[in-house]
Amino acid sequence: MRDSIWRRTLGEADLAVLETSDEAPASADIVVVGAGPIGLATAYYLVEAGVENVCVIDRGDLLGEAGGANAGGLWFAHQSVAEGAASAVPLLAESAVLYDELEDRFAFDRTYGGLLELIEDQAAHSIAVGRAAAARNAGFEAEILNTTEMRDLEPGLNGDFAGGLLYPDDGQVHPAKLAAGWIRRIREAGGKVCAATEALRLGPPVVTSAGNIEAQCVVVACGAWTPLTTQALGWTPPIRPVRGTLLALPEMPSGTIRSAVIGPKYYWWQLPSGAIVGGGSEELVAFDRSPNEAIVAEIRADLAARFPTLAAQPTVCSWTGFRPHCGDLLPVIGGVPGRDDVFVSAGHFRMGVMTAPGSGLALAQLIVDGETEIDIEAMSPERFALSSA
Repeated sequence: MRDSIWRRTLGEADLAVLETSDEAPASADIVVVGAGPIGLATAYYLVEAGVENVCVIDRGDLLGEAGGANAGGLWFAHQSVAEGAASAVPLLAESAVLYDELEDRFAFDRTYGGLLELIEDQAAHSIAVGRAAAARNAGFEAEILNTTEMRDLEPGLNGDFAGGLLYPDDGQVHPAKLAAGWIRRIREAGGKVCAATEALRLGPPVVTSAGNIEAQCVVVACGAWTPLTTQALGWTPPIRPVRGTLLALPEMPSGTIRSAVIGPKYYWWQLPSGAIVGGGSEELVAFDRSPNEAIVAEIRADLAARFPTLAAQPTVCSWTGFRPHCGDLLPVIGGVPGRDDVFVSAGHFRMGVMTAPGSGLALAQLIVDGETEIDIEAMSPERFALSSA
């Protein structure tokens, strides 16, 4: 797991879970390729369904890519009215329920501060009123705040705004603590979670850098790398990497930022530890990890404009991740066209951690039962045809 505020705020026990790699087995009932939130949630719900021998493999570290670099946002209401998200509402709603159940099983620093979307002017205010109504129609809470109510909610917020759109039930999780909880359960059930194990061919058998694994079926959950993994099957969904940058400031008194505050471009929130975190850039740079100091400076300038009292605080760390952006803005969940032994769950873009439980349960049900009770019809891989290659 690369450096980030998530790694820096892990306890020793959780860090040990993420830094421990099992030896790749010679056989497994199901091999999951990708140890991010989507792959781990799928494996978790497979073992919950009674699959005894699940193996998760990842070519790098556990939670080493976007899953360990994201904002940890459970922004169900906010996402329900995002562009192209109408078909994702059932998945969002199911994931919200599943997070309530997961919270009863293990701790992952879930917070309920809400999400406050800034309304810049009167034109944006009219749009926000429609967004609030759409979120409520989707079954989520949303309300328009006037400027006085905004100041009461976020006293440190600076700027001239026409109001705010508050999604009071939205919140955050610590994605690394969440992943550690899933990995513990997978291993307790007899499954394996293996780092530094690259899938070279999807099989059968699954050929990896650590040897062959005989398996009944394979789940591809490689995020932005999914098309590179499936192209040998003649199927390359239109998923591409979009680099995002986040940064963290030192620990501040509790309540310095009370909600997740999102502006036209960037967002800011405070962790339970007190650290201030923000960013959310989008760059089309393929898989280039090179730090972009101009983006970091732009994020810092946004912070200074929104929360002037924090402007002088140093940057503790900054990091990037590659969000898997699918061409039609919906994830791809289901069986790979032309194969009855290969499944996929990828392309979640900004909804990865958010919809990991629903995505994992839906795919586990498809594999075990042949059908799922979650409406993911619009996310079928069949919408992207096999190539002629």
